[in-house]
Amino acid sequence: MPSASTSSQARTNRIYLDNAATSFPKPPEVLDAMTDYANRLGASPGRGAYAEAREAGDLLFGCRERLNTLFNGEDARNVVFTLNTSDALNIAIRGVLGPYILRGEKPHVITTHLDHNSVLRPYNELVARGQIKQARVACDPQTGLVDPADIQKAI
Repeated sequence: MPSASTSSQARTNRIYLDNAATSFPKPPEVLDAMTDYANRLGASPGRGAYAEAREAGDLLFGCRERLNTLFNGEDARNVVFTLNTSDALNIAIRGVLGPYILRGEKPHVITTHLDHNSVLRPYNELVARGQIKQARVACDPQTGLVDPADIQKAI
């Protein structure tokens, strides 16, 4: 079994290429904020009226306000936090298609074979349920680009 110093050495020499999942290493400010929250607050925003829960809610809303400013949004209350990008895409796909499905309509979506599973899986599920129609356009095997004419045909 490697010693703690060997394990630590291996981590400092590695090249981290999974930033789509999370950033590594975390900036010290992030770790400081996480440690402060865990040691001082530890409350869930919106879960109570006690001081720590209210402060956690204020911290969360402050983050929404900063992101809203960064993205030039209309209202910080429209900033939604999700578990991850896959979760966000699933929520967005179902949110956009859901009203049509509820009205008994069968929306038509266009995608490619190269789209991420977080897009293809909900589409495939909705197709299997008979709730949407799906067209997949080809991508150039050399460039990965989609021919706009193929999208036009799929429409």
